[in-house]
Amino acid sequence: MLLDEFYKITDNRIENEKHIYSIQLNSKHAIYHGHFPNIPVVPGVCMIELVKEVAEKEKMGKTMLQKASNIKFLSIIDPNAHSCIFLELQFQQSTTNEFSVSAKLYKAEIIFFKMNASFTVVN
Repeated sequence: MLLDEFYKITDNRIENEKHIYSIQLNSKHAIYHGHFPNIPVVPGVCMIELVKEVAEKEKMGKTMLQKASNIKFLSIIDPNAHSCIFLELQFQQSTTNEFSVSAKLYKAEIIFFKMNASFTVVN
């Protein structure tokens, strides 16, 4: 789990059925020592995990990623230059235990990451 150590949610709101979260990255986290020393970059797997964890908070339960498509890493996230970013999630409920989400990490006009994913709630 990355929440509270790697990142914190500082605010959230809903606009036009899109859930928007203000994310504060911890630029001092140990992961940056290996990815990469002196040139920190948020790893792609951490972006995917961040989406999963925030979706779990929204759905109030553990989830399992079933499918991810259209994953696009568009710009590097340097936690020193962009410590405060936004996560936008748009949910579509498929069944009682399944939902899909369209996700985007961005700051102003810079889009860092986009993903479409399907999850199953596993409570």
